[in-house]
Amino acid sequence: MGQEQINTFEKQIEKSLDLRVDQLRELDEKKSKTLSAIKDKILDEIKKERDEPQAQEKKEKYSADLRITEKELEAIFEEVKREHADLFKEIGIDQFWKFKELIDLSYGTEISAHDEVRNIQVFGKNVDFTLPIGTNEQNVKNYQKIFRTIEGRKDLEPFITPVTRFIPRGGIRIEFSIQNDGKEVRYSATPDSVLRIDREIAPEKKKEWTQVSLKIYQTQRQIITWPFETEDQRDLINRLVNNKGIEGDRDLEKNKLVKLPEKLQSRLNELNSLRLQEKALREECSQRALFDEQNKIAVLEEGSPLNNNYFSYTSLSKGVYKKIEYNDNKKTREEIKDTSDGSKTTTKKFRPDGFLETAIEEKDGKTLQSELYDESGHITQRIIFDNEHGRVEVEMISPDGVSLGSFDREKTKDSSLTESQYCEKFKKIITTPDLFFRYEEAIIQRSKFSPELQKSLRVFGKEITGINKKENALKTKYGIDIETEGLSNYADKQGILTSIKNLDLRLDSLSTELEKYPSQLIKNSKIKKVYIFDKYSTKNDSGSYDAAGFYFTGSAGEIAIDYNPATIHHELFHCIDFETGEHSHDDEWGERAHGKEFKEIYGKNGAAAIISGKNNEPRPAGFPSAYAKYGGITEDKAVMAEHLVCNSKVMDFIVNEPSLNEKVRMTKEIYLKVSEGRMDEQFWRDLKEGKSITKDYWTSRERNADFQKIAIDSTTTQASYFEKAKKWVSSFFK
Repeated sequence: MGQEQINTFEKQIEKSLDLRVDQLRELDEKKSKTLSAIKDKILDEIKKERDEPQAQEKKEKYSADLRITEKELEAIFEEVKREHADLFKEIGIDQFWKFKELIDLSYGTEISAHDEVRNIQVFGKNVDFTLPIGTNEQNVKNYQKIFRTIEGRKDLEPFITPVTRFIPRGGIRIEFSIQNDGKEVRYSATPDSVLRIDREIAPEKKKEWTQVSLKIYQTQRQIITWPFETEDQRDLINRLVNNKGIEGDRDLEKNKLVKLPEKLQSRLNELNSLRLQEKALREECSQRALFDEQNKIAVLEEGSPLNNNYFSYTSLSKGVYKKIEYNDNKKTREEIKDTSDGSKTTTKKFRPDGFLETAIEEKDGKTLQSELYDESGHITQRIIFDNEHGRVEVEMISPDGVSLGSFDREKTKDSSLTESQYCEKFKKIITTPDLFFRYEEAIIQRSKFSPELQKSLRVFGKEITGINKKENALKTKYGIDIETEGLSNYADKQGILTSIKNLDLRLDSLSTELEKYPSQLIKNSKIKKVYIFDKYSTKNDSGSYDAAGFYFTGSAGEIAIDYNPATIHHELFHCIDFETGEHSHDDEWGERAHGKEFKEIYGKNGAAAIISGKNNEPRPAGFPSAYAKYGGITEDKAVMAEHLVCNSKVMDFIVNEPSLNEKVRMTKEIYLKVSEGRMDEQFWRDLKEGKSITKDYWTSRERNADFQKIAIDSTTTQASYFEKAKKWVSSFFK
């Protein structure tokens, strides 16, 4: 960092402090004099030499991007306060936030350099412009927009000279003066307009207001530090002092039982009187008369002289009322009422960068339509409210302004429109994943499309959002097909289509969860297809459908899952259980966990557990869930597997529940065998400790060959392998 940059930064800070001294002179003479008196000390502290460990000698050092952080500034505050204690006490600067307010850094966190606005030109002429000390990047963008808006006023060009001084008022206003026919004319500019100032707030009123505000602060301090005789007195005073309104006397009437000393009561009366006075002065000091010279409209500005970052403009012309609100250095809201059209109101809300976000149109208290805009300020969606028929219609808007609603809505515009033509129009307008997701939520899910049209729209949605690529990746990696559009192979089952947006998330989840397993296990599970739907149901004996969970389809190697990642592990274990013949060992599972009478403990099956509602009961001891108990041994095994792989809180109970502990042991035995020794105890430790289990994890373990494998020779059978796995896992539970 060069010395020239540092000097420029320090000069910027000095000019900013001078600017603040001038601003305070209009509001509070004492604070202005105080800042003027401590300015040199602040600058000295900023310029103080700091050690750099890597340097051989001391030199001036700032943060890498020329900024003074809030922590550094707080240290400067403490040093300045120590040296100027009396001055700070006199004006009530006893806390860091008040110091920040004094130097005009109320809404900022640091002091930064901004070279991009160092040499400002307006109409090609260099002009005088000083940044406030708390200027941030958004403020800089605002100022640049304001100068462009000023240059849009070609009628002002002859009056702008190199000596014209542009003064910022907060982060989204700049004021300046010109000489016209020997008279000074003042203007206030925002990114949206340049308005002439016709009536200013009287300087003496501003000062009177700030003095009354200071007296309120001092009187409050006197009251709350009073030597109270009882806690009731203290509680009452705290309530009255903290009351932001002017109802202290009425509050006191409610607390007649609390007796206050006469002098303290006098102070309270004085506080209430000051508050009334402050309220009147605040109203008087909050309004300025402006004029829009281009549109010949009078404008009322309302805001606080003490807070330049909040203000509003109100105007009324030809029956149209308009109010624009600015807050926290940005335009936030615009309201337009057209009284000539039955009190029609349009309300606009804006993004932090100034671009329009929403526009809502109302009439006679009813919403007519609302519009949504993207980050560039282009309309993307329009919602039309048919209040007469109680309907809501949605239209998507292309960048070139072409609209697209539901097929039925488009048919009202063109009765000859075919579904094929509608699809072509759809493809021209919906060109990004975000636009498709919006279209899906706003139109597809609200419309009654024909099955053929819905299928066409979803096919295109999968393509544009990249879902096809994700499905193909799973097919390439694991040999697994993904089915999301129908359950035609299973006449006894139904599923509600999952939205394309949710499919996108679920495929990511499926990929993440499958990577927790070594490829050997996925291969040995012989899983072939995964169905992804919402709210499954199964046909019962009467021909109607009962709600059902996700499911395993048996020898076909197909599973159905929902939004919960745990279901992936649950259903995959069903595949493992069936394909490896582990289901034939169900009796051994039950006996090892619950003894020879285990059959009396378990329920019939998963469907029966769901229909009876017992699956929602609290977790029974020795089981990972109620569903595991009442759904039978097959579900007990799968539920145990999902809790184990997901490392759920159920694992906390195995120490005190022998049956649950034994199930963990048996589940690990199965995983160890089917993964061909990969899912060993090291894996379970890593999983429990929160290590990332991904493809890279398994690649690293394979490369290091550090699996705790079981010895296998030519005489090893599936049964003997299982016994070896059982003994090996058991050794870790001793």
